[in-house]
Amino acid sequence: MKSMTPGQDAGRLRADVLLALIALAALAVGVLVYMLDRPAGSAYFLPQVASFANGHHFWFRALGGRLPEFAHVYAFILLTVAVSPWPGRVLPLCVFWWVLATLAELAQHPALALRVVALVPDWFQQLPVLDNTASYFVHGTFDPWDLVAIALGTVSAYVTVRWLQYRPARELSVADESDRMKLPKDA
Repeated sequence: MKSMTPGQDAGRLRADVLLALIALAALAVGVLVYMLDRPAGSAYFLPQVASFANGHHFWFRALGGRLPEFAHVYAFILLTVAVSPWPGRVLPLCVFWWVLATLAELAQHPALALRVVALVPDWFQQLPVLDNTASYFVHGTFDPWDLVAIALGTVSAYVTVRWLQYRPARELSVADESDRMKLPKDA
């Protein structure tokens, strides 16, 4: 692994912090969809009292159906890259999250859901978060458009990460070049 200069190290840290902030903002938008557009109890981590939808899909309209899937895969890719010791391996991380999200969506298909639930180990019922796994597949709704949203979220995350990773490097090289230009010609 190549060692980084202090300037490159600071640039990486800034990019990682920005990735994490963008990811948290994306997750917040996803939570807003559940609070404002989805019926109470439709999100595992969101208490029913935090739902203001009352059965109306007013705030996000048609986007509200796809936005959580987009935001979820987008945010988790950004967070994973931000904490990864291998920031250059963006494509494998994107593929991993795309496959995981795609399989979770496909497992909600009525033709597959009961088969998938039969594979869920009984001990999942004893653990918070995992205790909802079977219900997620049985009561979730498969939608091919969610697969499109997952793919778009994956591609958008890849573009975001690459843009942020190369941006500090470009800014640093421009700064280095301008510093060199300021050197006296005798040097």
